[in-house]
Amino acid sequence: MPTMQAVILPTTYSDPSGYQLSSVPRPQVTDPSDVVVRVHASSINPIDVKKASGLMKLMAEDSFPYIIGYDVSGVVTAVGSSVTRFKVGEEVYVRLPDSHRGTCPVTRSLTGARNLKPR
Repeated sequence: MPTMQAVILPTTYSDPSGYQLSSVPRPQVTDPSDVVVRVHASSINPIDVKKASGLMKLMAEDSFPYIIGYDVSGVVTAVGSSVTRFKVGEEVYVRLPDSHRGTCPVTRSLTGARNLKPR
């Protein structure tokens, strides 16, 4: 299976000093509503740091390794059979749902979670 690099917390919550770069499976279209995006830019923002530090663990239980990152921009490289709003080659920006976080360099997301890049 192809892999990609992602910023993770391997075993427990941590501040940024505990973040690691790791190989993880590259997302593929596995659901008719999936959209795969080749990421050109991503960020680790304040909410990522708060979640990774464990400040929100009472609201939602996380598993480890914990992949960091929700916000990306890039180009659609594949779409599931039910996707009609996005086409391969379109530029998009994304706020990933928690179930699909991890933003570098490829991401998979649900159709309602992203938008076409403004022109």
